[in-house]
Amino acid sequence: MTMLKRAVLAFAVALLFLGACSSSAAPGNGGAQIQVSDAWLRAVPAMAANMPGMPTPEPTRPSDAAHMAPLDLPVYMKIRNSGNQNDRLLRAETDIATKVELHTMEMQGGQMKMTPIDHIEIPAGGEVGLQSGGDHIMLFGITHEPRVGDVISLTLHFEKSGAMPVQVEVRKP
Repeated sequence: MTMLKRAVLAFAVALLFLGACSSSAAPGNGGAQIQVSDAWLRAVPAMAANMPGMPTPEPTRPSDAAHMAPLDLPVYMKIRNSGNQNDRLLRAETDIATKVELHTMEMQGGQMKMTPIDHIEIPAGGEVGLQSGGDHIMLFGITHEPRVGDVISLTLHFEKSGAMPVQVEVRKP
C-alpha cells in the first residue's frame, strides 16, 4: 500500500470515529434517546369478572360471547429521554386491544375525567411517569383477559425516535 493510500485510509477511519463520537443519539432520531422502564397494567380482579361491564373469563355458551362487555385497561410506565431534544409519544398499538389511546386525567366540574390527548411530551433530559391519576395509555376492547404474570407487547410511536417495542407486565390490581 502506498503512503498516499495509507493516509487516505487513516483519514477515513478518523472521520468515521469522530462521526460516531459526535452524537450520542441514534441515527434518525433527532437527538432524542428514549428508554422505557416499569411498563405494566393491572390484571382483572377475579371478582370483577362478574361485575357489569366486565367480561366473564370464558363464555360458557356461544351466545355468552355476544353479551360480554369489552374490557378497558390503562397502561403505566416511565419514559426517559436522555437525549438533547424533546420528543413526543404520538400513539401506541397492541394486538390485545381493538383501540389504543393516549389519555390524561383532569378535573372537570369537580370530578376527575379521563380525556384523550394527541401526544405526551417527553422533555430532553427528563422523565415522564405514565401513572394512575395522570397521563397514561388506555387499551379499549381487550381481546383476552390479561392474567398476573402475563407479558403483553406494546409498540410506542415517537415523533423523533420512531417505533419502540415495549414489554408490559401484568400485575395484581
